[in-house]
Amino acid sequence: MPRTATPSSHTATRTAKRPVAADGPLYQQLYQQLCAAIQNGQYPVHSSFPTEVQLCAQYGVSRHTVREATRRMVEEGLISKQPGAGSVVRATQPVVPYVLTSESTFQDAMTYGDSTRLEVLASQRKEADAALAAILHCPQRSVWMELTAMRHPTGQVSPMSYSQIYLRPAFAEIIAHLHGDHPSIYTLLKTLCGVEADSIRQRIEADLMPDPALHLLRLPAGSPALHVVRAYYDTQDQLLAASVNWYIPARFRMETTWRREDGGAPVAHSITAR
Repeated sequence: MPRTATPSSHTATRTAKRPVAADGPLYQQLYQQLCAAIQNGQYPVHSSFPTEVQLCAQYGVSRHTVREATRRMVEEGLISKQPGAGSVVRATQPVVPYVLTSESTFQDAMTYGDSTRLEVLASQRKEADAALAAILHCPQRSVWMELTAMRHPTGQVSPMSYSQIYLRPAFAEIIAHLHGDHPSIYTLLKTLCGVEADSIRQRIEADLMPDPALHLLRLPAGSPALHVVRAYYDTQDQLLAASVNWYIPARFRMETTWRREDGGAPVAHSITAR
């Protein structure tokens, strides 16, 4: 990739390019230059962003390089892609990733819910089929209130995940309180329903973003996701509520520390999922 871009004649007046570092992967160099173009106002927020074909011609790079660079820009909330509508500039700076730091204490896990909020899009009664029963580890045909939502860090507009929340029907009154910067579901279970979770089980795995989330989060097909299932249990080991979340990797990071309990010197390990 040249150190200074050589845009085609029909775009030369719009996109004067800055030199970029010669080291690093080609897609990283292109990403940096495209970010600079957005930040200096060459592509204003809400304006159309060039197509893959235009970027290939303008920068003299392959379509694969363009896709990798723009994929990162989509994940960071700088641009969005809509089938048949092209790409649109959404922000001048990447979304600051939400970082969940924990030393594996119960209270640490509880503070997570209080530092995020749910934007509930729909709710319905749902009978657990075989697939849902396997995810929640609940009996088939058990009945739940299913909430479709996007999760945001408190105070931020850009969502960080597509989420499905499952509550026992007896706790349906919680739904009316899930608006604005609301308390966590754990807190609402305690204050509204008089029920307190005794344990939490969490499962994390790499996945692809499900189809319903692609449009809501303005992501292209095939986008990766961090799939996190969190389940809350009472003292009788009965499932009270669960959340099934697909996080945008660039907008969520989890760091966990384990410490020795055998009397030796503490040893900390940090696990980061991005």
